Formats: sequence, C-alpha cells, structure tokens
Amino acid sequence: MLHVMIWAVLGLYFYRQFFFADTDIPYHYWIKQTITLSLLIIAFYLNSSVLVPGFLLKNHTALYFVIIIAIVAAITFLNRWLDYEFPPYQLPRAGFEKDGQVPNMELLRHRQPPVPEPGYRLKLGDLFTVIISGLVVGI
Repeated sequence: MLHVMIWAVLGLYFYRQFFFADTDIPYHYWIKQTITLSLLIIAFYLNSSVLVPGFLLKNHTALYFVIIIAIVAAITFLNRWLDYEFPPYQLPRAGFEKDGQVPNMELLRHRQPPVPEPGYRLKLGDLFTVIISGLVVGI
C-alpha cells in the first residue's frame, strides 16, 4: 500500500496540469507524462529488485553506479525525445477570444514541434529529469 501511495503522489505531480491549467491540455501531454512516469516506475523496481541485490550487495559498486548513471541518462534522453514526439503545446480553452477573434484551433492542433538543434545541449527540463530520476532510483 505504501508503494501505491508514493506513486500516486508522484503521479499527482506529473499530472498537475490537469488541475491547475487555464488551457485545454492536448492528449500529447498525457501520453508523454504517462510514458515518463512509467519509465521511472520501471527504473525503481529494476533497481530495487535486480540491480541492488545483483551488484550493490555483491560489492560490484563501480559497475552498479555505471548502470545507474546509464539508466538516468537513458530516461533523460527518452524524455527529450518524447518532448519532440509528443509536443506539450497548450491550447486555449474553448471560447477563449483575443481581440474579439477566436483562434483557429485546427492550426494550433497541427503545429509541428520545434526542430531539434544540432548536437545535444542540456536544458533546465533535462536537469529536472536527471534530479527526479536520480531521486527515484536512489530511494
């Protein structure tokens, strides 16, 4: 029951936009958040049931930490990829008008995600993903 409660609290954080958004949230956002939360859950249970008993408790500490760093990096890169595959654009709520004109909702829905920059540079969201992933695996 404790695990269910902890994942529910973390899930509330991931789905906070549902409660506090002033805009309609596209389904892309929910897909991305669900995949990210699932990756964290998988990483936690992989670590606690396989990696800790198999590596850490058998004094293979260096290999254990290399695997943990690889898992956190994989979650970070997958999260960035998900940002491009499922862009988290927020659409105005129905009835929202600016200067007396209703925005063309069809154009907003079909906007393309930004083109990835050449090379990989960490952004603030990536740092947050690293911190959350590290905390989940570290627990």
